[in-house]
Amino acid sequence: MFSRSLVKRLLAWDQLYRLKKNLLRTKAFGVDEIVFVMMAKRLGFKPKSYPKETGSAVRYRPHYTYEEPIKLMNESPSSFLLHPVYRIMKDEARTLIRYLIGRACRENFFNSGEWDEASIMIRTGFGNMEFVARLGNRLIHVWQDKDGTPNWRKSEEFARGVRGAPIFMENRNGNFEVIAPLKSGGIGYWWRNNSHPRLPWHSPVVIGKGEVDAVSLMNTNSGKLAAVAEKKAVSSRTSRSATDPGIRFDSANEWSKEELK
Repeated sequence: MFSRSLVKRLLAWDQLYRLKKNLLRTKAFGVDEIVFVMMAKRLGFKPKSYPKETGSAVRYRPHYTYEEPIKLMNESPSSFLLHPVYRIMKDEARTLIRYLIGRACRENFFNSGEWDEASIMIRTGFGNMEFVARLGNRLIHVWQDKDGTPNWRKSEEFARGVRGAPIFMENRNGNFEVIAPLKSGGIGYWWRNNSHPRLPWHSPVVIGKGEVDAVSLMNTNSGKLAAVAEKKAVSSRTSRSATDPGIRFDSANEWSKEELK
């Protein structure tokens, strides 16, 4: 069991920042992740259970609570404990850490109902954590520098007339791509030229017409950029070629459309 004061201290933003920084520097798990797994259990996250047959080696992973290996080692006197060397990036402890850091970002950076919806946060080719947020009908770009400081920066607005959640991604050429439903109908598409010294955002291409409920954006295996839109319970997909880094598309006519069955 952990005391209330310890849990509160670990959940504090400055403690999370230090733990995250240390985790990124090490190739082995440490006691901090074990503590976070126990916290995850106390907070209602269900840890995994060991398989019934483990052999003579108990491979301890931090996404199991400490009761599991202790129980197995007591039941099998000839067993021994193996500590992992490589990090498992998708284990529950890291998921919890990322969730708490994201929540702290929202509570500390946007602390007065400043934003309405945001894209998923990604680590870009610049090494920064970045996302796009909608403030009313406007879009801004938000990022945290790769030096690890807890301060977040935000750009001036680069889009207006937006409704719904924006989608933000970095394409294979290193440029940023953003789409979002428009208040006037259709989908707005913006991109930022990351090869230009001023990193300019380019005005939107309007794709389609009519009210759009939700959108998604992806790079396909064939090298195309595909946008999927939900419109009154009917999904459709628009796509364009994205194989040549020297080609940019300034007209919605460059997008082709198909309905998804």
